[in-house]
Amino acid sequence: MGKIYGTGMNQGDLVTLLVLIKTNINGILAKLDSDGSVTDTDYVSSYEVTVPAGIQTSGAKAIKDQGVVLTYLQSVITKFNSALAHLDADAGVNIDNDYESSCSITDSIDSTSGTLKNSGVYQGAIVNLLNAIITKVNAFNAKLDGDNGITDTNYAALWDISDTVDSAGTSA
Repeated sequence: MGKIYGTGMNQGDLVTLLVLIKTNINGILAKLDSDGSVTDTDYVSSYEVTVPAGIQTSGAKAIKDQGVVLTYLQSVITKFNSALAHLDADAGVNIDNDYESSCSITDSIDSTSGTLKNSGVYQGAIVNLLNAIITKVNAFNAKLDGDNGITDTNYAALWDISDTVDSAGTSA
């Protein structure tokens, strides 16, 4: 995969990373559904991430408009954070119950103002948000692997997201 920089990126590389984020989060959710110590089995059905139709993921990868990317990223944040809260409340996971407080993605997308908005976006803000998502997903995997209340211990090996985002040039 190519690099994504705060000062520029190839649209196809961005699409590849957006699909990788979806694939890996959904992989974690499926693994939670099948993990022997996790009581609930509705993580995929409740929090599955999907790439919207405005992002062309095959052939000539393309993005209809930046609003589609922002809507997708907000959906990723919402679903990921909701899955963390769900895991904290899961009766089978009795060792750690601070997934939400330690792994939530706190960056947000404001549809009306701020640096990430549907009417215009500072590219460095997208790069910073992508870095935040990658960091939190990988921290979640590490936390799952180290949790004695979780049966499986290979979440990171299977579902860490390789960091192909270079934040150089993201300051205003």
